Amino acid sequence: MAISNIRAFAQLSSTEISSLERDLDALRATVVATLGAKDAAYIRRAIAFHRALEVTGRIVLLVSGKPAARILGSAVLGSAKAVDNILLGHNICHGQWDWMNDPEIHSGTWEWDSVIPAAQWKYAHNYSHHTFTNIVGTDEDLSQGIIRMSRDTPWRPVHLFQPLTSLALAAGFEWGTAIHHWAVYRHLTGTPRRTLTSAADKEFGRKIARQVIKDYILFPALSGKSWKTTLLSNAIAGALRNCWLYTTIFCGHFPDGAEKFVGVDVKSETRGEWYLRQILGTSNFTSGKFVTFMSGGLGYQIEHHLFPDLPCNRLPEISSQVRAVCAKYGIPYTTGSLYGQFWLSFRTLSKLAVPDALLWRTSDDAPETRSERMLAAHAQCPEPKRALRRPNRMASIGMFAMIGAVAKMGLALGTKSTTVRGRDAFVATILDPQRTAGVLVVPNHRSTLDDPLMWGTLPWSMLLRPRLMRWSLGAAELCFTNPVTSMMSSLAQVLATVRGDGIFQPAIDRAISVLDTGGVVNIFSEGRINQGTPTLRFKWGIARLVAETVEPPVLVPVYLGGFEHVVPLPRLRRMPFWGRDIRITFGAPVDTAPIIAAARRTSFSTEEFRSALAALIRIEVEKLRTQHETA
Repeated sequence: MAISNIRAFAQLSSTEISSLERDLDALRATVVATLGAKDAAYIRRAIAFHRALEVTGRIVLLVSGKPAARILGSAVLGSAKAVDNILLGHNICHGQWDWMNDPEIHSGTWEWDSVIPAAQWKYAHNYSHHTFTNIVGTDEDLSQGIIRMSRDTPWRPVHLFQPLTSLALAAGFEWGTAIHHWAVYRHLTGTPRRTLTSAADKEFGRKIARQVIKDYILFPALSGKSWKTTLLSNAIAGALRNCWLYTTIFCGHFPDGAEKFVGVDVKSETRGEWYLRQILGTSNFTSGKFVTFMSGGLGYQIEHHLFPDLPCNRLPEISSQVRAVCAKYGIPYTTGSLYGQFWLSFRTLSKLAVPDALLWRTSDDAPETRSERMLAAHAQCPEPKRALRRPNRMASIGMFAMIGAVAKMGLALGTKSTTVRGRDAFVATILDPQRTAGVLVVPNHRSTLDDPLMWGTLPWSMLLRPRLMRWSLGAAELCFTNPVTSMMSSLAQVLATVRGDGIFQPAIDRAISVLDTGGVVNIFSEGRINQGTPTLRFKWGIARLVAETVEPPVLVPVYLGGFEHVVPLPRLRRMPFWGRDIRITFGAPVDTAPIIAAARRTSFSTEEFRSALAALIRIEVEKLRTQHETA
């Protein structure tokens, strides 16, 4: 099943969603305030370029009968058609240049080189798709009848052929989407199904006639004896355009990470919730300037869906700001290469060609269709507080000894300086014989070396006693990639955490068991490496660790500095950059009971409580950052 509770899936409270709304509104206002001559010049140059391409392609096809010239003419004409449809038609019909008040470049008057009338496409696409983005049953683009792109769409035998059907759709994309949008327009305007004589139907017929006459009668006739070759070249140009549009458009909502939704009431949806759904339901692809131009900026689908009426030439410049907003609220910003995203889309299409019963993953946690139900309490772990099974003691001692030796050697010989503050108090907290509560260590996350180097500063007397050493939540895709790394991570007391599987996965359950037995748990609550300041919004997993233990754990905030220079992002080489200054500050132990009470006083739901608790814990780490940077 698709997502039915977007807030629960994103782990955002209503307050945070309102803040997200203000941030994105401010970003849009900033761009709108700077629209001007530069943007007008861009669209006029694009129109001139398109006209030059089309004239060049037509002339080459008319005057030359050589095969090479025909191939060149078809490619140039196909490119012109692509620019007309995806750069000019799509974006102008979104009203991206209506602010110019130029009647020739306006969403109300623009017509394009396609068989679907622009006015009908605009209503069907701008309203149906952009309002109900990826909502099963209301976003008509999510299901085009014979193509099944969501498990919430019932399987039918015809879907068995959809890998082949989709390839046919690619070649005839103009006609497939024209019929689709015509049908959607008829549905939205209440046209009876058996009626084919409405004004919209007649306009659709006239547009088809104009396009067919232009491309397949007029220009072939002008070619004289070579009319057959021109006819074929025009058909090839149209097919090239169709395949390009199919490739770029499919990457927008069907790769892994582009979520689907059910039961969303858009009438009661706030703008912040609408923003959130657009981000979650959309994916980008990376490209250079040429591909960005030829795709009409659709490599920035997330930005386009957030601000559909902003000129497409502005989307690349705001993408870093949108990504920063997503990082601030812990919202995934889904992107990848064009070919990678297309492959994921086609893989999903191929998987959904078969009945759900033949697929391995459930309908709530498959890459192509996740929901908040995969976060349901203990859905994957029927015995959440089961007895903790420790790795072999002697093997674990050996692993910690090896990691400790390498870490201490790296700190002693590979760094310019290593400054550690508060370590003695931290060690005293761990060794305190009167302590019955677990210890929850919460550092910021600077690099992949944070965990081993931080724990490498501890005395050997602790490193050689696994029962005193931390259990750490580590990303499964990094720490458990093969049998060797899995064995090493297990012996080093790393709990395999699956990104995106939520706060009720087995790793969190086991971490609670560690804390309940008075153990030490290390968690990087930002959820990913962050080499900037301040710390990112904390995920809700830490709220569950604090709130669901039998006795509230002792919180020890830790702030790391300099690690970002040892392994910077993106990594420039496989070996770390040594000779850097490293600083580690262990904070004073914090009693979490008052923090839990404060979070409960300000919360009216479980979601609000988890959000408030995670935010209060983050404040403790931010307080330590101030001490760390001023010391």
